[in-house]
Amino acid sequence: MKVFIGFINIVILLSFSIKSFSQRAQCDSLFVTSLQTFDAQDYNSSLALIYANIETCPAHEKYHLHAAKIYQELYNIPKALSHLSIAIKINDSCVDAYAMRGQIFLEQNFFTQAIENYEKIFMLIPLSHRFDVVYHVNLSKAYNNTQQFQKTYDLLKPMYELAPHNIGLNANLAVSCLNLNKLEEAEYHLLKCVEIDPYFTGGLVNLGYFYSSVNKFDEAITYYNKALALNPREAYALNNRGFAYYSLGNYEHALRDIQESIALLPDNSYAYKNLGLVYLKTGLPTEACTQFNRAIRLGFTEMYGNEVLELLQKNCMESKRSRKRKK
Repeated sequence: MKVFIGFINIVILLSFSIKSFSQRAQCDSLFVTSLQTFDAQDYNSSLALIYANIETCPAHEKYHLHAAKIYQELYNIPKALSHLSIAIKINDSCVDAYAMRGQIFLEQNFFTQAIENYEKIFMLIPLSHRFDVVYHVNLSKAYNNTQQFQKTYDLLKPMYELAPHNIGLNANLAVSCLNLNKLEEAEYHLLKCVEIDPYFTGGLVNLGYFYSSVNKFDEAITYYNKALALNPREAYALNNRGFAYYSLGNYEHALRDIQESIALLPDNSYAYKNLGLVYLKTGLPTEACTQFNRAIRLGFTEMYGNEVLELLQKNCMESKRSRKRKK
């Protein structure tokens, strides 16, 4: 009897093992098919298959990671973020989930949230040589956009020896150097960007900006011209070239460039500040004040500081008082 009972237990265990193996095989097959349909850009079919995985298979972060990737392709960012949160609940050490979430936040300009996710990756994988430099570059971009330039410098400077030909690393490091008044280093890394890729318009625009910041406006215009030769609709190049012309006293060219920049990129608060400066110099204070107020409404102060507020207080409050006295 004991032998018989033992045999029954073995049969039950074997049956359970076969069933478990069959379920794993079915789950693997569904997942692979979902990946294949995703690669074929059949996102709706891929989504249906991955939901079959989620509903019928044991919980696994890879299913939710893939669902997030599909929703990203379908431009449904809330759904993508929701699945990434579930992936992290399943495995709070899932680097891929933090990386995808950080990338989404970076693309949406939610820089503080991006920083939180990339810093979490660094906590999980603290040694820099264990992962791609892309995490460094993305985190440094978020640091720069929250004006944490020293953090960018400390993060990227040691990495330069490991990835000297990475354009993103050089560009972000240059921005931090410029804001930390490390001007020679800034120029070096900006020139490095253009050396790596002479057709990189962002590098040419940044070089132009650098030379404007050190009052070398003719050199700045040279690089803006190169950028615009590659892309005549490069709004930042037009706006910055306009400021360089303004600084050289060429207000006609400045006005033309800045207005064209605004037509291409109407949400750039810096362009309205520059337009206001041109109007002040050409005897149009009322129009200048209108542009300064537009710059503030578009977030100039939050992004760049109090320069426009100071221009308003200096030029627009006085014009208001003057109009009142005339009345």
